[in-house]
Amino acid sequence: MKSRAWRDWILASATLAIFAATLVPVPGPPPEFLAPCILCGERGLADGLLNIILFLPLGVALGLYHASLRRALLLAALLSALIELVQFAIPARVPSVGDVLSNSIGAALGWSLVWLAPHWLRPPRVAAARLSLIAALCVMGATVLTGFLVSPAPPHSTYSGQWTPNLDHLEWYRGRVLRAELASLPLPSRRLEDSDSVRALLLEGAPLTVEAVAGPRPPGLASLFSIYDREERQVALVGVDRDDLVFNYRTRALALTLDQPDLRLRRVMSAFSPGDTISVRVARHGQAYCMTIGATERCGLGFTAGDGWKLLFHPEHLPRHLGWALNLVFLAGLAAPVGYWVRARWESAVAVVVLVAGMALVPRWTGLLPITLAELLASLAGLGLGSALYHWVNRRVPASDSRTAQP
Repeated sequence: MKSRAWRDWILASATLAIFAATLVPVPGPPPEFLAPCILCGERGLADGLLNIILFLPLGVALGLYHASLRRALLLAALLSALIELVQFAIPARVPSVGDVLSNSIGAALGWSLVWLAPHWLRPPRVAAARLSLIAALCVMGATVLTGFLVSPAPPHSTYSGQWTPNLDHLEWYRGRVLRAELASLPLPSRRLEDSDSVRALLLEGAPLTVEAVAGPRPPGLASLFSIYDREERQVALVGVDRDDLVFNYRTRALALTLDQPDLRLRRVMSAFSPGDTISVRVARHGQAYCMTIGATERCGLGFTAGDGWKLLFHPEHLPRHLGWALNLVFLAGLAAPVGYWVRARWESAVAVVVLVAGMALVPRWTGLLPITLAELLASLAGLGLGSALYHWVNRRVPASDSRTAQP
């Protein structure tokens, strides 16, 4: 009875999470078409991966009910297709064939976790130790990948400067730019004559300076100054988001249609009134950025290994303390599988060394900021939580619940 209640809870929670994530209205007009693409839009890959993750618990629940793979895929595809049809009537939701595909893949992966449970839930001692080492290497790989993806990647193209542009996807900043330059290179509000030099300076982290007359507080992100290329791709942007000063640069993640985290000075714009003259300066020193506006300067800005989750989903107005907490949860979650499979063997000892050394040393080689003490402690806490989860599973979950689901 307890086992059935557990399965019912997982199924209900997974279904409610899917409905909450897909059927809540967002600002914007209702869609007028069904997108035929697989990975659609500027966040195509990020959305696809999130759709896979969203339906993974549903696949787990169906696997626990001993549904066949064919039945699990059919149910997931039907549910996803129904959601896509309902989204025609929901503002700013774009129904997509690709969503049905990625949702089905997520359900299949969740079902496979149950089917393969005997191999990972209660593995033999030697296999568990080897799994812990594999998991630690995956954490190191995720750190390297995060550093690679958040690195600047200005495209080889023809650039144009834009002074307070009125862009469709952003608010319009009603201030006025007086001067913009990169190092000593002027950046007028037109096509730039030497795009190759601009690209080289951006890669070097040369100081970008914008002098402007402040405008009224915008309700969302508005471009004060930006550089776009002839394919209308954003290369760099200095903007104002309510009371925040924002700097955004094109990363490898954005080029791969992942999400685009930004750098912010929070609430600094509240010190300026419309008509005030402001001077903004952004420069990179080593791995970190410095942002200056007026007498306010903040250095050491950048991304750490804990920011990896933002490549999938980066809410612009997330409170700073909540974003910091999610960084810690993300790192603890990465380390938990290592702790789950740690055993008294040399492979696990190496796994712990790889995990700690990777977190401490890899960022220096990848352009990330050094991991903070809190993030390192979160990773170690993840090891402990994983170990505690293993002991809980062995005490509470009946061995029959980990048997292979029949395809």
